[in-house]
Amino acid sequence: MLNTKISNNPLKDILADLQLFQQTNYCYNYIKNKYPDGEETKILYSSEVASACFRQANEFIISAQNANLSTNPLLYSYALNNFAKGMAYLLYLDEEMLKYFKDHGFCISDNNIKDNILETNITLKQSGVPTFILKLFNNTVLKKQEISFELLLSQIPEISDIFNKTTLKMSNVAKRVPNSKGDFEMYCGDFKQIEQRKEISEEYGIHGTYDDRINILHIGFNMKGKEKIEHDDAIKNSLFYNEHLILPNKFEDGIYCLNLMFYCYLLIMSYGMLVRYNAHKWENFIDPKISKESTLIAMSVDVCVNDFLTLLHQKLLSYTYIEDKYDDYNVKKVIQDSTPQIMNNITSKITHYNLQYGEHYPLPWPNKMR
Repeated sequence: MLNTKISNNPLKDILADLQLFQQTNYCYNYIKNKYPDGEETKILYSSEVASACFRQANEFIISAQNANLSTNPLLYSYALNNFAKGMAYLLYLDEEMLKYFKDHGFCISDNNIKDNILETNITLKQSGVPTFILKLFNNTVLKKQEISFELLLSQIPEISDIFNKTTLKMSNVAKRVPNSKGDFEMYCGDFKQIEQRKEISEEYGIHGTYDDRINILHIGFNMKGKEKIEHDDAIKNSLFYNEHLILPNKFEDGIYCLNLMFYCYLLIMSYGMLVRYNAHKWENFIDPKISKESTLIAMSVDVCVNDFLTLLHQKLLSYTYIEDKYDDYNVKKVIQDSTPQIMNNITSKITHYNLQYGEHYPLPWPNKMR
């Protein structure tokens, strides 16, 4: 089970922890601890590669944070690629997993670039880093196929609201209902959009109740779904992220539940490819004067980078940071629990004052509320 730590700034603490891997000796000890009987020359080489990747990734992150949307996806793509490669050399000594870093594993042909980014397709290959990430989380490796930017964007949790408003379509993400026992809800424009996901729901044992007054779908799992989750850690680890449920999606070769890191990596890398090779198209996509998706794109860049780093941190260090904050429920609970004690303190002070000075001030409420 993943451990958690409280933080006032989770992303800052994540980056601070990841900086440890810039040190070659730290990487060496990390790998040695994982492979105590590993070949020394391989461990030394892997620690040098991993630390160099993390050093470069950190520089690209800093540069990206100081750049604007016209270029920072390219810098972020370099960072994420280095982070992924560094992670691979920390976790694996065998060439079978490391071989995936010899190829991008995807491309965007000029013929696939449309005037609308949502309709633009990415050609995914059965090689490269995206395949490594799928194998890393024991997900199904997708066959070579076309994947649209719309599909990728629909899977990112923190932008589900802006995705709905931008596209007028359902995202593929549901939010946990506060203070519930694992219930989720998601916005949907009309019932037809729910019907389009019927096949996915049946495959993964998902059931829902649609409230047409507010266009909200309440989601849960039937026995088939619960058993599927209970007996398959790969599905469990890919379905849930923080307070969100990331639903499976339908691809050309089947219905699969894939880890969020895959979606975040492929989206940022594809943005970076557009920036580098089709700058004029990218400028049109992000221009708020002509593009309906400019806000969605801008938000998705920061969110995907943050989510990728969070998942990278979890994979390497087996814990995550939770932001130290109160939601409305917690605030109400603190007030509710504290009120009797506060009232008792007030009555005690009044009673003590009356005894000390011979006064007869009335109590505002009965003594000893609890």
